[in-house]
Amino acid sequence: MGKGSRPRPLSVPLAEFDNSYDSIFGKKEPKARWVPPPVVIAEEPRSNITFSSGQPMQVRVQEDKDKIGSCGCGRSPTGKCCGWHGLSEEEFAQRKELYETGKADLAGKEIK
Repeated sequence: MGKGSRPRPLSVPLAEFDNSYDSIFGKKEPKARWVPPPVVIAEEPRSNITFSSGQPMQVRVQEDKDKIGSCGCGRSPTGKCCGWHGLSEEEFAQRKELYETGKADLAGKEIK
């Protein structure tokens, strides 16, 4: 027999050892499982969203997968969203005029 073949002598009574062992390693209560909150799908378009300037934001079309990326505000001359929904009326009129005359591209950069 080797050096570690005998169990160590107990320094506490066996009954106290058993009680302590069960309280430490015994069956634990199951933890509550996390359940994600339900997803709320808006029935109506979210037209109450505004920019920090207070102007209402146009929401892009997302209901039909074929129309994703198309212009939801009606301002884009190409039919695809180009970001003009965030422009004020004055900025939109100016950008539209520059685009239609060929002086600027959709991003507002001058064409040389």
